Amino acid sequence: GINSESQLRDLHIRGNYVYVADSGNDRMWVIDISDPVNPRVVGDVYFATDGSDDNDPWGAESVDLKGDYALVLDNNPGELISVDVSNPGSPSIAATTSATTIYGGKELEVSGNYAYVIDSETDQVNVYDVTDPSTLNQVGSIGVTSAPETIDISGDYAYVGGEESALSIVDVSSPVS
Repeated sequence: GINSESQLRDLHIRGNYVYVADSGNDRMWVIDISDPVNPRVVGDVYFATDGSDDNDPWGAESVDLKGDYALVLDNNPGELISVDVSNPGSPSIAATTSATTIYGGKELEVSGNYAYVIDSETDQVNVYDVTDPSTLNQVGSIGVTSAPETIDISGDYAYVGGEESALSIVDVSSPVS
């Protein structure tokens, strides 16, 4: 379960469940919070697909939800992973992008049919079509400034925060272009 090596990087709540990205254990945990005084782990998925050990510090960094799927940004080996969570007690990997397509993944944000993934190594936001989360296709990328770290989408704009007080505001009304 969640232990002293856990590095809980991000979480997303839906209904009675919280989906947690754990970089330290390279996992996504599903925790039942129907009784907030006694939360309990009901499922998990392990992502170390590159053969590395459990304690790689560059594992699951961010999680967001799209329908019955959790989308997880995993830095080891650098991919976006779609996890079927239709049964929260038995999550399973449905799709992944090619390994090492994301070199410095920090955060992802799902908006509509697109997942926007921060890549701090290449100073860009990679855009993936997640209309069908069982298939993940990169459809574009957007250059931003100064080692992006965080993203939020509001309407037609992505707000990207980075190092050195950088804020990029990018029009994503046509994310494929």
